[in-house]
Amino acid sequence: VKNIVEIITALCLLIHSGYSVFFWFAHIPHLAIMNAVSVGLYIFIFYIATKGIYSTSAIIAFFEVLTTVVVTSLTVGWNFGFYLYAICLVPLVFFCNLKSKLIAFTSCVIDFLVFIGTFIICSRQEALFSSEHLLMEVMFVINAVICFSLLVLLSYVYSKTSSSTNQNLYEKNKNLQILASTDPLTGLFNRRTMFLKINEEKAKATD
Repeated sequence: VKNIVEIITALCLLIHSGYSVFFWFAHIPHLAIMNAVSVGLYIFIFYIATKGIYSTSAIIAFFEVLTTVVVTSLTVGWNFGFYLYAICLVPLVFFCNLKSKLIAFTSCVIDFLVFIGTFIICSRQEALFSSEHLLMEVMFVINAVICFSLLVLLSYVYSKTSSSTNQNLYEKNKNLQILASTDPLTGLFNRRTMFLKINEEKAKATD
């Protein structure tokens, strides 16, 4: 978890730094400033994550992403694809091991309500800043690539973690079986296992 949190935090730093520069040159200063503030926030998140405070860092990041989704979508429009980050929050919430499942599910409900609410508002009113259609398509592709890459990363890490956990369980069960069936001093079968083996051989001989 520590490694993946650090990787995601580093990615968020890069993303917000890039968008801060982009929105500044696009003459949308409040989005540039918001992304610059997010950079500072993710530096703080990275710091507390290195201290093992994953739940707090996850909650801060959760509300930062939602704020970014809402403000950016209302400013430049729904079709830029910033809403995709709200979808990425769902697996992240469970991956970051929040203190309780209730908090995780509540976070998902909040995420869904904000997602739907932002969509309704964006569909009923014009964006604050108009932009070229080509720029809109390019930004949507960039956001889609980032979000899909994040989901692929999380899926890969989950797969590797599950495989590692299953292997550890197999090894532990194997060791427990050996401990239960052998004498710790001699390494030979214990009395219980010997009787089981004898009964098995008797059954084979009878058949």
